[in-house]
Amino acid sequence: MRAYHGTSTAVIQDGEHVLRPPCVTGILQEHGRRRNLDRVFATPDPGLARIYAGRAVSRFGGRPVLLTVSLPDRDTETLSDRPGATVLAASGAWIIERQTL
Repeated sequence: MRAYHGTSTAVIQDGEHVLRPPCVTGILQEHGRRRNLDRVFATPDPGLARIYAGRAVSRFGGRPVLLTVSLPDRDTETLSDRPGATVLAASGAWIIERQTL
């Protein structure tokens, strides 16, 4: 399944091909988050992913990055399915394309 993930150049390095969860990377955007540390988040809405990229820049610095990712069908779940706010979670994702904004 194709989706988008917003991040920052301070978080994702050029040449990385896999998006890994916070329990592996130690990088957590949300203060106090205690759940889903073994999941990466994505959305089918590129506009929402751009918002998250801006938040990543605010927290970590760098420039905003929009990643097009492929989520594994076997363990992708929908955490929110509200139009314009759909959030998907999976154990990881493959980076298909990156665009520095």
